[in-house]
Amino acid sequence: MNIKGLENLPRLEGIDLSQNHLVTVQRSAFSHIHRKLKTIVLSRNIIQEVLPGSFHGLKNLQHIDLSHNVLENITRDIFNSEPKFLRRINLSWNKLQILPANIFSNMSALKRVDVSFNYLYSLPEDPWKSVWWQLQFIDITNNFIECDCNLLWLVNSSNIPEKLTLKRKIQGQCSRSLSSLFIRHFDLEYLTMEKLDCDTEDDEIDDYDYLDRIVVKDRKKTKMPDYFTTRNYSTTRNYFTTPRRRIRRSVF
Repeated sequence: MNIKGLENLPRLEGIDLSQNHLVTVQRSAFSHIHRKLKTIVLSRNIIQEVLPGSFHGLKNLQHIDLSHNVLENITRDIFNSEPKFLRRINLSWNKLQILPANIFSNMSALKRVDVSFNYLYSLPEDPWKSVWWQLQFIDITNNFIECDCNLLWLVNSSNIPEKLTLKRKIQGQCSRSLSSLFIRHFDLEYLTMEKLDCDTEDDEIDDYDYLDRIVVKDRKKTKMPDYFTTRNYSTTRNYFTTPRRRIRRSVF
């Protein structure tokens, strides 16, 4: 990526390099551009790697768009140690499986994060805890987030009185597998403890001629159908639930 000719534009505040064939963002790729640069758009390329220091020296950077690429990893050191004005980060439509624990650290102005359409399977607190209370919009749609114990922090944060928090919009769902053919999805914005698969103790129900041993758990305020059917090869099994019980995982 060669953009050295842009150094003669001292008032340049934004650069759009989308829809090219960029593969790698080199170290200090934009360091020679005037420091007034606020917006960098690198979407719809084939970027596989953003090297450490790629956006160093851009003290006024407010918006970075790396969407629609093929990134599998992203690191905190692509930015300045303290990007004071960075407000929006778009990492959607990539191949990210995890977010580093420090990815948003020291970003005091960050308001919007988009990591939709990636391969995230979990949503632990560490990457988000330094900026969670200041974020106004988070898009995590179309990932593979599981409704597990890694989301306890999210449930707890939703119980904070509104007057102590900013208005925040969270887009995205987590999923919970109740059997090999029965999966439920829950909106992250309205997540509750009852929707998480995060218990340590399980109750067992008795075996029946047609019913293998399954794990159930007591739940209040849980709506489940009286029964549902799954097919395993040539065998059809009917699984029943009581008013205050629901199936936790598939047969084993």
